[in-house]
Amino acid sequence: MSGISDITKLLEQIPIWRTLKALPGRVEALEARVAELEETLAKPKVTPGQPCPACGHHALRRTSSEISSGHFGALGARDEVWTCENCGEEDRRSGVR
Repeated sequence: MSGISDITKLLEQIPIWRTLKALPGRVEALEARVAELEETLAKPKVTPGQPCPACGHHALRRTSSEISSGHFGALGARDEVWTCENCGEEDRRSGVR
């Protein structure tokens, strides 16, 4: 058995052996990080909305859009309704293209 301990002592003196010995733990840690990143990427992204004029939260989202009934409707202007997901306030915008 002294032969095995001698080989182990000899291997410990080689720098690459210490790196190889630590490799399984590093691979395990990297696999965990990759799994976490893949899980994050699989979740749908929700981008912040525009700031709400009533409450200030970035939760204003366009809920409807139609061709403007005003003079510029024929030119492509649109009337849009933006609703805050935080407070429910509606912001109506005319002439938006």
